[in-house]
This record gives sequence, C-alpha cells and structure tokens, in this order.
Amino acid sequence: MTKDLMVWMEKVRVRSLVMFGRAAQTIKAVEEFSEACAVLARHLLGQVDNIEEVREEIADAIVMALQMRYVFGEAEVDEWVRRKLHRHSVRMDEIEQKRLAEVRNYEDQ
Repeated sequence: MTKDLMVWMEKVRVRSLVMFGRAAQTIKAVEEFSEACAVLARHLLGQVDNIEEVREEIADAIVMALQMRYVFGEAEVDEWVRRKLHRHSVRMDEIEQKRLAEVRNYEDQ
C-alpha cells in the first residue's frame, strides 16, 4: 500500500469510528469478513464470474481489519501478527527441510 493510501485509510478509520461507534463498526467488520469468506469459497467452487467481486470483498475486509486493529489495540494486534508470521515461517522452514530430505533420500536410492 502506498503512504497516501495509508494516510487516507487512517482518516476514514477515525471518522468512521467517531461517526458510527465501535460497536457498529465491529458488527460491520463481521459482515465484511463473512462476505469475503463467502466470495472466496464461491471463487474456489468456480461460481464467481467477475474477479473484481473477489477483490472488492478483500478490500472491504482489509479496511475493517485495520479498524479492528485500532479498536482492539494496535500494538497488541501487531504483536499477534508478528507471532503468526513467525509461526508460519517456522512451519514453512520445516516443510522445506522435510521436502529436501525426501529428495536426498530419493537420490540416494
């Protein structure tokens, strides 16, 4: 994301939370996350003709996720993001090592 987009998103986030309130925006987040899940499932099933529909729902979910990050604590959510990324990286390293070992075993036969 560009810096300009991030600044704009920040302004809209603050305005949305002031105008509609945290509870209403949390409900909206649930709705947007659900819509993103549904369109992704339909896409995997070959039931989405327009990829822009998928992109739009992902964008809605990102906007709401950033609002929820603020609502539930930016530093705390960021720490969870770090933990999740670390765990994912470790898992990928383990899978990669396992695959390399399998290739070596195959080559040794």
